[in-house]
Amino acid sequence: YSRLPLIGERGIDEPLGFVHKKELFKELLSGNQPDLKLMSRKAINLLESFTILNALEQMRKESTHIAFVVNEFGDFIGVLSMTDILESIAGQLPDASEVEGPDIVAQGEDFVVSGALNLSLIRERTGFQAKATEDYQTLAGLVMSLLDRLPSTGDSLSWQGWNLQVVGVEERRVTRVLLQKQPAASAGK
Repeated sequence: YSRLPLIGERGIDEPLGFVHKKELFKELLSGNQPDLKLMSRKAINLLESFTILNALEQMRKESTHIAFVVNEFGDFIGVLSMTDILESIAGQLPDASEVEGPDIVAQGEDFVVSGALNLSLIRERTGFQAKATEDYQTLAGLVMSLLDRLPSTGDSLSWQGWNLQVVGVEERRVTRVLLQKQPAASAGK
């Protein structure tokens, strides 16, 4: 779970809100004592009698992914997430880790990257400086745009100081790309 419920001194019957797991871990790893009340985000309360569609509409209206469910007396019943709602409609969804294996695999100074990854995530984790445009948001989209055709396994190109080699294609979809930083002397060529 990426959001953790925050409860008060009275325990489970006093839900205060939620904290983002990443923010909490960031504080802990920095050696800081996290101020949970300061980090807390407000959660909405939904009646247990709400239908899934009522709950979905309320959560969309409030722009939240988590809600506390309460009964007619205001007692805390449980937590409802947007994933819970989607699974009740579409069936069990796979965890992000089950979808396609590791997104980015470091191989020394190089990276084998999923073509479906958003360019901003790749930039954060590898230093590859591509930015999304109106034409593409993913690494696969960038490669297709630069080649101006559907890529094949083995296709290779140079772009802004990096060598990009397509190492995996399934049907018309680029699944894996090898990113190699060019040595400084040849990066400008």
